[in-house]
Order: sequence, then structure tokens, then C-alpha cells
Amino acid sequence: MTESAEPPKAPGPERCEFSFIANPDIRAALQRYYRTGRGAFDKVCYPLTVLLAWRAIETILLDVLKGERTGALLILSGGLMTNRTLFPEGGSDLDRRDSIDLISVAVARGLVPRDATRLFDPARGSGALSLEEWKEVAEIAIEVLVSLDRKLSDANLRRA
Repeated sequence: MTESAEPPKAPGPERCEFSFIANPDIRAALQRYYRTGRGAFDKVCYPLTVLLAWRAIETILLDVLKGERTGALLILSGGLMTNRTLFPEGGSDLDRRDSIDLISVAVARGLVPRDATRLFDPARGSGALSLEEWKEVAEIAIEVLVSLDRKLSDANLRRA
């Protein structure tokens, strides 16, 4: 008799509040991304988990590192809202290079763990990922979001 495999369980708490985000619509969108990403993880849809988490991570890091409460790069209601949408005069979409720079600064400042850089080249140049490799990258993505929520919420409480 064979035992059925236990379904995967997403890491981290069921909810992240993102209380350091002042705009309630952006905070709600980040909470939705987190919740949806965890749900995708539980359904073994790891690439979707990584995509949703990364969009939230970019938004948070842009907010923190630029000191702007913008909500750049969120999909609020079906359409992609980018920093070009928000800042048509000189704003520009993040490309892969910008994202690597963004995460590198966040790593250097201790906002995210060093393995967060894996979110930009999950296969490390080796082509397609196996299911287990996608799972590992999805776990990193969720852990980075949880880490950002904890660190920035704590810092926000200390300032208040």
C-alpha cells in the first residue's frame, strides 16, 4: 500500500499586513498578492507564486529605497500599472537589469536575504527549472516578502 503524498504548504504566516504602506489600496493589493501567491504555492503553481511575490517585492523596494509611497508595478485591476504610468514625465519601466540592481541594494542594506538575488535568474543560466527548483525559488520569494513585512513594519512602529 502506498501513502499519498502530503500536499505542499506555503512557508510563512497566512497573512502579511504590510502596515508600513500608507496607501490603503496599495496595501490591500500587496496583501492580495501575498495571499494569492501562497495559494498558488499550495496548488504547486510555483512560477505564479514567484511572479506575484516579485511584483510585490519590487513595489515595496521601490517604495522604501526611493522614499516614495507610489505602489509602482502593481496590477491593481487587471492592467499592469508601472512607474511609467505613475510618472509619465521621465519614469521608466523596470527591466531585468534594474531589478537586479534594486535587489542588490536591498541585500546590501540588509532588507532581504542574499539568496533573494536568485529570483532574477532562478535557473542560474542552466535553462529550465525542475519542479523542485521552482519550489525552492517560490519559497525564497515568500520568505523575502515575509522578511520585508516584518522588518519594515517593525521600523515603522519604532518611528511612530
